[in-house]
Amino acid sequence: MNGSRTTVAVFVTAICALVAVICGLLAHFAPWTWGAAGVTALLVPVVILRLTAPRAALIPPDRQLCPDLPIPPQEKWERRLVDVRLASAWDDYAFLFSATVQWRPFDAAPDDRSVNPGGIAVGEVLARAQLITAATEPGDYALAQHQLDAALARMEPDAAGSVDAMATDVVLRLVDADRQRLESLADVRKKEAVWEHRRKYELNQRAYLGGDVLKDTGSAVVWWLARNEDRIEKVVDDIGLLAHLTAAANNEDVPERFRHPAGQSDTPDTSARWDPAAPPGSHNGFSLPGWAADGFRGAARDEIGAVEDLFASSGFEPGHPSRPLIARQIAQALATSGNAAAAARIREYYDPDPEPKSEPGADPAGGTQAESGTTYEEAP
Repeated sequence: MNGSRTTVAVFVTAICALVAVICGLLAHFAPWTWGAAGVTALLVPVVILRLTAPRAALIPPDRQLCPDLPIPPQEKWERRLVDVRLASAWDDYAFLFSATVQWRPFDAAPDDRSVNPGGIAVGEVLARAQLITAATEPGDYALAQHQLDAALARMEPDAAGSVDAMATDVVLRLVDADRQRLESLADVRKKEAVWEHRRKYELNQRAYLGGDVLKDTGSAVVWWLARNEDRIEKVVDDIGLLAHLTAAANNEDVPERFRHPAGQSDTPDTSARWDPAAPPGSHNGFSLPGWAADGFRGAARDEIGAVEDLFASSGFEPGHPSRPLIARQIAQALATSGNAAAAARIREYYDPDPEPKSEPGADPAGGTQAESGTTYEEAP
C-alpha cells in the first residue's frame, strides 16, 4: 500500500511541475514567479498524500475479532394480581380485587437475592387497598373501584422505605352469588318500607275515624255534615246509619232514639210511597226515609229510588214526558226476568191509571210488542 502511494505522489509531482513550466513559458513569468510555481507544484502532492492517508480505526484491532454481545433486556418491575379477596364493611361479603402492581426499588441491586421488592410492593398495594374496601359496603363496589384507581395511581414508598409501589388496571367486583343476594335484600327492604308506610297510614286513618269521627253519634253527624254542607236533607236521612256505624265502632248497642227514623213505628210501612216532592237523587246507597224495624229500607222504596237515581243522572227531571215510558220499559224488563213484584210497584208509582191507554204495537194479552217482534208478558 505504501509503494502505490509513493508512485502516485511522484506522478502527481511531475504533472504539477510540467503544468507550472507550461504556464510560465506561456505567461512569461518573472524569475520570482518561477520559484512560487515550483513551491506550489511540490505542495500539491503533499496535500493529496495527507488526504488519502488511511485513518486509525475506531475499534482497536485487538477488539475487532470479538463477536457483538446482546444487550441484556431491561427488567420490568411489575406483577399482575387477579381476584384477591379483600374484606368489605359487611361480614361474609368480600370484594375481588385485580390490578397490575408496579414498583421501583431504592437501594438493593436488581440481582440482590436477599430482598424481594415485588413481594414488598404487592403487600404495600394490598394494604392501601384494604383501608378503602374495609369501609365500603358491598353494594358500592363500582364506586370503590374508582376510589382505588385514584388512591393507587401514585408511586408511594412502603413503611420500610424499600420500594415505591403503585397499581394500574384496577378492577373491583363482587361474587355473582353475593351480588344477587344484595339485589334481593334491597328489593325486600323497599317492599318493607312501602308496607310500613301503608300500615302507618292505615293506623292514622283508623285512629282518626275511631277516636274522632265515630267517637259518638254527634261527632259522626258533624263530620258527615262537613262533607255534605250543601245537602242538609241527606245528612238528616243518614243519621240512623251514622248511629249504627258509631255503635258498631264502639261495640255498643244502638240507642233507642236512633233505631228508627222520626215519625215511624216499629212495624214496617209496606204501603209507603215515594215522595214526589223529594229532590231527585236524594236517595243514596245506605239509607232512605221509611226504615223498617231491622234498620233497612222498605222494599217499595228500593226500586223507586233506583229509578229516580237513574232519571236524575240521565237528566230526566220530574215532569219530563219520557219518564213514564222509560219506567214502563224498566217494569217490563223486571217482569220478564221474574221480579214481578218490583215491576208492579214501579208501574203503580209511575202509571197509577189501572187502565192505561193502549199503545201502538200493544199485545191484547197484556204484553207490548217490541219492534224486534219479542212479546214481554206483564206480571199480574
